[in-house]
Amino acid sequence: VLHALRPGMDTLGSLTICSLRSVATVSCCAAVGVYARRQGILDDSAEKFLDKIVSSVCLPCLILGKVPPLVTLRDLLAIWPLTLGCLCTVMFGLAAGALVAWWLNLRSHSGLVMTAVAFPYSF
Repeated sequence: VLHALRPGMDTLGSLTICSLRSVATVSCCAAVGVYARRQGILDDSAEKFLDKIVSSVCLPCLILGKVPPLVTLRDLLAIWPLTLGCLCTVMFGLAAGALVAWWLNLRSHSGLVMTAVAFPYSF
């Protein structure tokens, strides 16, 4: 769509515009949620219900509806090392987290420690 509007647009510019559109969409949705919460439309139980619906139904449907038509077999064959690298990184992080939890005697919080070590930028 963006290339049809501006055929000579560089990659950085098109990525920037796509990123800004995505951030704007999420910001607008969040703003509606904040407004509904402040107006008393959403209480705690409704918020938890919407969170479960969005993460369990809407997000997977969005991903499955957008990604597969854009990815070809050639693309998958080209990026398989990246997929393997990500898998190895996560597995190493989980194993290191289990070792840290064992070493610090945090067995009751081992899942949290494993997640924090495997995905350090998520916290």
